Amino acid sequence: MVKHIVIVGAGNIGSRHLQSLSYINCNVKISVIDPNSDSLKISKDRFSIMDYNDKIRSINYAQTFEDINKNIDIAIISTCSNVRKSVIEQLLKKVNVKNMILEKVLFQKIEDYEPIYNLFEQKKINAWVNCIRRMWPFYKKLYEKLKNSNIQEVNVSGSNWGLGSNLIHFIDFIAFIAKKQKYNLKTEFLNKKIIQSNRKSFFEFYGMILGSFEQGPFFSISSHLQGKNSTTIKIVSDSSVIIIDEGNININKGTGRSWISNKNKNWEWEEFFFDIPLQSQTTHLAVQQILLQNECDLTRYSESAEFHIPIISSFLKHIQKYHNGSETVCPIT
Repeated sequence: MVKHIVIVGAGNIGSRHLQSLSYINCNVKISVIDPNSDSLKISKDRFSIMDYNDKIRSINYAQTFEDINKNIDIAIISTCSNVRKSVIEQLLKKVNVKNMILEKVLFQKIEDYEPIYNLFEQKKINAWVNCIRRMWPFYKKLYEKLKNSNIQEVNVSGSNWGLGSNLIHFIDFIAFIAKKQKYNLKTEFLNKKIIQSNRKSFFEFYGMILGSFEQGPFFSISSHLQGKNSTTIKIVSDSSVIIIDEGNININKGTGRSWISNKNKNWEWEEFFFDIPLQSQTTHLAVQQILLQNECDLTRYSESAEFHIPIISSFLKHIQKYHNGSETVCPIT
C-alpha cells in the first residue's frame, strides 16, 4: 500500500527531511508545501542530487494545502515556531492526518501547547518532536549503558550555537539518558545582551543555563560567542564518567569522539569514535518506524511539551528583564 507523506516548510530543515526520504524503503507519495517559491526551489534542488528510489511513487511541490491528498499518513511540520500552531490548525482543517513529526522549538507562547495537545487528542493524531539525538546509534548505546546507573551531573559546553535554538535538544537528551521528566532552570548566568538571530525576527541567547531534574541530575549548558569550541558533553554517574566531543572530525574513524571511564574497569579511560548522522540521513528512519510499528524513537509531543514550557518561560522572563518588559512571546525557533 502506498503511504502519503507531506512536508510543510520546504526551506533548510524541510529540504533535509526530504533528502532523507530518498532512502525510504516503503512505497510513498510525497508532497512538499511552502508558500515561498524560493524555499520550494531549495527542496527541489537538494532532492535532485539524491539517488533515484523507485519506492517514491511521486513527489509534488505546491504552495497551498489544496493541492495535496486528503488523507495523510505522516505530516512533517518544519516551519518556524512563530507560525507552527496556525499551520497545524490550517492543515488539519483541510486534510486528515494520522501521524505528525514537529520541528522544535515548538511554539513561542506557553498558551499554545495545551490547545495543540487537545487537537491531537481530538483527532487521534500520534505526534513526535524532532529532538534527533534520541535517534543517534551511539546515544542509544549510551542509554543502554546508563539505564541502571544513577546519573549525578551533566555538563554541556560549546561556542557559536545559540541556546534559544538548541537548549531543548540538550534538555531532551539529558531527560532521555537519565529517564527523567520534570526539571527547573536558572538563567542568571545568561548574557544580558540578547542577540538577533540569523533568522529575521528571532532572538538568540548565549552564556550559561543551570538546572536540575527532580532527584537529579544537576546540569549546566553553555554556549559562547567567542572561540571555536566544539560541543562537549560530560556525564558523571555512580558507575562511569563519560566525555563526548560532538565536533571531532576524523574521516577514517568518525565524526564524534568519546572517552569513557568505568568503575568496574578501575576507572581507566577508553577512547571511542562514532558517527553523528545528519538530518538528511535520519528522517526516513523515524518515518519507517511510524509506518511499520506505529511508534518511533523521537520524543512524544506530550513529553516534549513539558520540556519546552520551562525554556519558553525562562527565556521570556530574561527578555522582559533585559530587553523589552512588555514582550509576550518568546521569539526563538
